[in-house]
Amino acid sequence: MLKVFASPRSASRCALLGLLAWAAFACVLELHRSEWLLRHDPFPEEQPSSWRITSRPVRRIANFLSAVKAAVPVGSRIAVTTEPGPANERFFRSLWVAYFLPGVETLPENGPATGLPVDFLLAYGTRADDPRLEPVLTTPGGVVYRVRRAGRSSRSR
Repeated sequence: MLKVFASPRSASRCALLGLLAWAAFACVLELHRSEWLLRHDPFPEEQPSSWRITSRPVRRIANFLSAVKAAVPVGSRIAVTTEPGPANERFFRSLWVAYFLPGVETLPENGPATGLPVDFLLAYGTRADDPRLEPVLTTPGGVVYRVRRAGRSSRSR
């Protein structure tokens, strides 16, 4: 019988050392890949389904929505309209808005609940021109409007 290890204890030590070496290598490889992803944005803006939390379009939306959080109270209902473009891009932008504004009910443009009354209109990357809208927050990324309802003036709030 061929003995490779002097004792079962040395075999388990060798196996444990091999497992630790493999785990260390995998960890270093993953850190290298994630650092590379932060430097080179592999998520093109033309494919919104591939956007990740670190991609540029999502970071732009997050920066805009960090300012919006202060202007919109929790529990509000917001209609989201975004810059012109393909329908899938607008859809994914509205999903990211819902992600970054927890506690706020977001309704995407042309969604199933477009007839519901809303408190605010969030225009990301665009502007809205409607006499029922009162600008609450204006940033380079977009505008938040308060929707005036019939019978209520903006001063009664």
